[in-house]
Amino acid sequence: MVNKETGAAEGSKLSRRERERLLRRQEILRAARKVFGARGYERATLDEVAREAEFAKGTLYSYFASKADLFAELVEHEFDEVLACAKAALAREEDAAAAARALIRVFLDFFGSRADFYRAAMAYRETGKPKEVERLHGVVMKRLGELGDLWGARFAAGARDGFFKEYDARFLGFLLLGIVHYYSVYMFRYGRAENLTDGAEMLCDIYLEGVRRLGPDAPEER
Repeated sequence: MVNKETGAAEGSKLSRRERERLLRRQEILRAARKVFGARGYERATLDEVAREAEFAKGTLYSYFASKADLFAELVEHEFDEVLACAKAALAREEDAAAAARALIRVFLDFFGSRADFYRAAMAYRETGKPKEVERLHGVVMKRLGELGDLWGARFAAGARDGFFKEYDARFLGFLLLGIVHYYSVYMFRYGRAENLTDGAEMLCDIYLEGVRRLGPDAPEER
């Protein structure tokens, strides 16, 4: 498999030139997140991103063919980061309920720390060109699928241990993401994104009380 950012085979040692190119790409993405967050997709320009990254506009075009390309890769990059954080959080927790709580907090912490950018991304879904929005939707759904499968596998293990009810694990992975997503949309929509993490315990209770196995034989949460 080839690394799309460097053109090198995955797992191979990067040359100095490839490392420098990767670093420049990451700097552009950081600058783009700041500019899109502050200006919104429609008003943001590649000139502004280039200035923020302290690169010539021509350098920017050597990495991204258009603003739409840059925005799509930025969204994908953001979801890659939250996926990595989610994997790390699940690896730290042995208890199924603790894992669910950790996963919800990861999502809310991540989105809350990037509130301006995600507000711009939600607006883009409503105002962007149909083909560009469809492309972005494909990127998001692919990453959500990976996140849903990640939690689904952990949920299945919890069901085998008797902690969760025996529902479809993949569906319940997506259900967890859906609860977090629509809570976040609500908070963004009504100008309370800075307090996103305040609802972590509420979401955990809503989710866990619905899927937890009840009765005298059910294991207790640690």
